[in-house]
Amino acid sequence: MTSLWLIGNSAFKLLESLVWMLAIMASTYSVRCFIRASLLHFNLKLILINFSIGLVLYGASRLGMNVDSVLQSFGVGPANLACRNALIAPKVLTAITMLMGFSCVLLITVERTVATFVPRKYEQMNKAEPGVVVFIAVWITSIFVAMAITFTSNGESPQCDRAVPSDSAFIIHSHTELLLAIFILGTSGSAINGALLYFLHTHNKKRRNKIAPGQLNVRYQYTENIMTTRFLVALTIVVFVVGFTGTIIILSYLIVRNTDLLPDEDLIFIEQCFHCVAAFYGVLHNVVCLGMHRPNRDQLLRDFSWCFRRTTKVEKSGNPQVKSVEGQYLSFKNETTVYFSYLSQQWNSTPSLA
Repeated sequence: MTSLWLIGNSAFKLLESLVWMLAIMASTYSVRCFIRASLLHFNLKLILINFSIGLVLYGASRLGMNVDSVLQSFGVGPANLACRNALIAPKVLTAITMLMGFSCVLLITVERTVATFVPRKYEQMNKAEPGVVVFIAVWITSIFVAMAITFTSNGESPQCDRAVPSDSAFIIHSHTELLLAIFILGTSGSAINGALLYFLHTHNKKRRNKIAPGQLNVRYQYTENIMTTRFLVALTIVVFVVGFTGTIIILSYLIVRNTDLLPDEDLIFIEQCFHCVAAFYGVLHNVVCLGMHRPNRDQLLRDFSWCFRRTTKVEKSGNPQVKSVEGQYLSFKNETTVYFSYLSQQWNSTPSLA
């Protein structure tokens, strides 16, 4: 039975590595698309870019751990994972990016709340310094917390027997209860964030319908908020589903370990299931970012037209179209064209007084 667990663990580890390679490439491309997206507010763009960068770093750290595991199986370096200094950087990076991911989910809701209730002032706020300062503080805090967690786990086992093999170097092995608490809080926060974003989505629709057609800038801001919150709701649903699945896996790991249902060497299979779920989240995150955000989707079709059959229209059209909330087609070349095209449609739809 132990050999079956080991075979399953090796297969899942290979699957995880392949999925993370795809997720890293997709996240890098998403960063490029978000940088070029002119219709996103700078603060939201900054959050989504940092979210994708965090996924790239997490995936790179997991690939590094898997490579080190292969080297360990060939007898390179000490058998005890606690003695392998090369794993310190991946362990710290993993903890940093997990904290960064949960912070980004929270900041998304805060940013969209401000954009909904003070659209005029928020749209005119062009200063980038506040958002940059916030993310510098988040990164610094995440780094210090991750280093404290990593070096605390190393300090709990000062005796390093290089000949004794250990089961895992991941945080789920050394701080299972802490990781479970983080995931419970993160999953609960994702559920609350999803509900708030859905409320903001419906609230933007109601407020937009009350704005006079002549207030084009405000109406356009609400239209942009509606499209953005719809995309963010889908992103938050993915976070919640993956977080809930991860919570169940961590809880199962804790129960199995405390009740001795499986030997310690077989617990690594449950841990590997957790890593596979995280890898698939990296792919799903980019599917939502590139599929549900219209500018990113159009950019994807233009860049990879040779992969799709119906992308010649996107390439030939110098002025791609996007559908408004009312079902009308607006020019999506730049913000100025959107404003005046929509204004022209409002004028044409207004009955003549003569």
